[in-house]
Parts: sequence; structure tokens; C-alpha cells
Amino acid sequence: NGARLAVAAQALGIAEAAYREADKYSRARIQFGKPIRALPAVGRLLLSMRADLEATRALLAETGRWVDLWKVHERAVEEAGSDADPALRARLKSSAALAETMTPMVKYASTEMGNRVCYQAMQVHGGVGYMREFNIERLFRDVRITNIYEGTSQLQVVAAIGKLLNRSLDPLLAEWQAADYPSDMAGEKATLDELTGLFGRAVDALKAVPERERVDYYAVDLVEMAIWVVGGWLVLRDTNAAEDKKPIARAYVASITPKARAAAEVVLASNPVPLESIAVLLP
Repeated sequence: NGARLAVAAQALGIAEAAYREADKYSRARIQFGKPIRALPAVGRLLLSMRADLEATRALLAETGRWVDLWKVHERAVEEAGSDADPALRARLKSSAALAETMTPMVKYASTEMGNRVCYQAMQVHGGVGYMREFNIERLFRDVRITNIYEGTSQLQVVAAIGKLLNRSLDPLLAEWQAADYPSDMAGEKATLDELTGLFGRAVDALKAVPERERVDYYAVDLVEMAIWVVGGWLVLRDTNAAEDKKPIARAYVASITPKARAAAEVVLASNPVPLESIAVLLP
């Protein structure tokens, strides 16, 4: 788990560097009489990168917090031995469950995001970004290993799905739903309430699927939905601390909402046809 967190941080750092390269280039490159960042197609790429980076950074910090709490409670229980307070043991159990759920989630989220952001940064640069004179060329190559080593993205899904099906995130989601947020973020709060409810329904639906292979096939959709919902709550929570986090939260929630709804539909249906097609099309 320590290695997974380290690789997640590595991918996040590479992605941040790629975004900065794209941001700098988009200011300097003039096309049609204006910087290319003013073009909606390029602005969309930059906005996607910025929102993804903010949400992933928040997810990494939150995961690290739960890993730290797990270790602190574990040490306290070991020192207390048989005299350990039941409440302390309960805190150890809950922090361990959250740490073990969120660690593979953040490894998956950060490394996939890192690859996506480097791809988008390359697109902002255009053909010159492919040349070694530009830093993005190296970043594009460096990030590729992150979703492979210390467990591929597919293995992170395997590690996370069992915990998610056991509703390990429920206490955290309930805490965030019950919290107060700025009044001008009420729309985002309502949307995240809706997505959290959809996520719960999707968990129940996938858990009820009798065939293990079908559960595994649709696990990635549920894990991605969990990442979007958790990321949404985290960026919304940040708006309590800083005014300039509000545009980020609005942009991120707006971007994940249709994707999360679509993922919920996929999981709720858990259509057996694609899985059955593997045996036919890939004998």
C-alpha cells in the first residue's frame, strides 16, 4: 500500500508538470490572432486537466490521512494489548477499512488521470510536443509506467471492488452529506447527494449479481463511479476553506455528473451480453 501511494503521488506530480507545460505553451502560442488557450477546444482540454488534478490531489491527501490514522490506531491498540478500549478498536477497524479501500482507488485514479493529462497536454502542444525540444515529450513517456508497476490499474480494481461492495465508504459519504457547505454551492451539494444515492443503488445491484465473472466485468464501472463521487465531495469540502475552490468544484461536479450517471446505468443493467461475447469473439 505504501508503494501504491508513492506511485499515485508520482503520477500526480508528472501530471501537474504536464499541465504547467500545456498552460505555458497555450499562452505563448498565437493562432488566429490570439493565444490558443482562448479557443474553446483548447480551453476545454486545459479545464479538464485542472479539475482532474485538483480532485486527484484531494483524493491522495484524504487517502494519506486515513492511512496515517490506521497506523496510529494500530500502534495504540498494540501498545494497549488486551486492555485496548473497544472504541479504539472500532476506530482501528474503520480507519483500516477506509485506507484499504481508498489506496487502490487513488492508485487507479491518479495514474489513469496522469496518462490522460499528459495525452491532453501533448494535444495542446500539437506536433511540436512530440519533439524532444519540449518537456512534454519526456513527461508523456515517463507517466506511462505509473499505471503498470506496483499493480496495474486492473489489479487496483480487483483490490477495491470487494471493499466497495461491503459499503466501506458509507460512513465517509454519510459524514460528507451531513456537513455544511457555502450556500452558493447548494446546487453542487444536491447533485452530489443524487450521485451518492445512485452509487449506493449501483453497489446493491452489482452485489446482487450471482455470477462472479459478471461482477468482475463491471467492477471498473463501479470503482470509477466511486472515484468521481468521492472526488466531488472532496472538492466541495474544499470550498469551506477557500473561495477560489468554488469554480473548481463547480467545474468538476459538472464534468463528472453525466459520466457517473452513465456508469450507474451500466452497473444497474450489468448486461451479460458483453461478457458472453468474450468467449465468442476471443476464443
